[in-house]
Amino acid sequence: SDSDRADESDQDDGENEKKNQCVLCMGRLKRTSATECGHLFCWECIIGWCQANPTGSAECPLCRQIIVPQGVLFLHWH
Repeated sequence: SDSDRADESDQDDGENEKKNQCVLCMGRLKRTSATECGHLFCWECIIGWCQANPTGSAECPLCRQIIVPQGVLFLHWH
């Protein structure tokens, strides 16, 4: 029915919002950047996350793989 389809599209919108959300600032991705492990964050958030560690490297907030600022890729097209 039409109401079922409306419910499904609302659910899809919620999932898409999560995909476009930075888990560090909980906001919409800005200047989207990818770590070597493939996770997406705001550029400022993930670089700040790395720089907060005195060694200059940090663990990915999602999978704990070691990341360094030099390995973060700014996604111009995203």
